[in-house]
Amino acid sequence: AAACAHCALPVGRYGRAREVDGAARWFCCYGCSLAYQVQHGADDEPQAAAALIRLGVGAFLTMFIMLFSLLDYSGAFRGEDAWLRTPVHALQWALATPLLAVLGGPFFAGAWQGLRQGRLATDALVSLGVAAAYGYSAVQVLAGGAHVYFDTAAMVLGLFTLGRCLEAHGRVRAARSLAPMLAAERAEVHCIADDGSEALRPVQAVRPGALLRVLPGERIAVDGVVVRSEE
Repeated sequence: AAACAHCALPVGRYGRAREVDGAARWFCCYGCSLAYQVQHGADDEPQAAAALIRLGVGAFLTMFIMLFSLLDYSGAFRGEDAWLRTPVHALQWALATPLLAVLGGPFFAGAWQGLRQGRLATDALVSLGVAAAYGYSAVQVLAGGAHVYFDTAAMVLGLFTLGRCLEAHGRVRAARSLAPMLAAERAEVHCIADDGSEALRPVQAVRPGALLRVLPGERIAVDGVVVRSEE
């Protein structure tokens, strides 16, 4: 049986094949597929896989934050249950803190890099809004206030992370679609020198008027005129 390219366990009947770095690989589960792309993927594949992992973790935390927020907005913590408001807000704070690190980390890093370069981008706006909502809510929890906005910070980070995840996967699909067209640019050709010697050179090094040998089954990497055919 085939072995998983990441964990080396047998693939089994539910295994999946996925193209990574231009080659087909077999994986025993979707988690191994993502982990392998993060470690060995080319171009945008690691970023796309990492964004999907962050999105999954963030969605799990956001689900609980939104659930507790729904109870708060529906007026569940009134009367005899009013004492539950502060513990629930503290629990939302505990869930929002790792969420801020998992989903907010790339935005904070991008905002800091942009500020160092003297420019403001979307990362700075997202970071400012999320930090304001999180900081104000944390102060409200410590002061015993009734208004917290951890759900707002979670939704903003989740939606922008989803957008970046879709963008990264779109770039990966585009790169895979263009790979056959760009393969000729990375190919090597057999160049025939004036003395009759043959050398393997990158296609970028071929100049007009060069004499090339195309072996049977090889792809013709450059335009030219056939001067002799060996059959």
